[in-house]
Amino acid sequence: MSVATSIPNMFNSTEAAAYLGLTDSMVRKYCREGEIHADRVGRNWVITKKELDRFKKIPRPVGNPNFRSSN
Repeated sequence: MSVATSIPNMFNSTEAAAYLGLTDSMVRKYCREGEIHADRVGRNWVITKKELDRFKKIPRPVGNPNFRSSN
């Protein structure tokens, strides 16, 4: 269960997922791998809006890399 943050310009992973158009699990994966710079507060990730805007500008391939054709 994720609790909504009440600090302006701060997002938890669920809010960040909605903002980025990703799933919550992908946002948490990016946080664990360091692609999204975030802080852990208990079991939750806390991410700044500035960081989400930075991450949003990075071009990423669309789709599942395991199913991309090699053509």
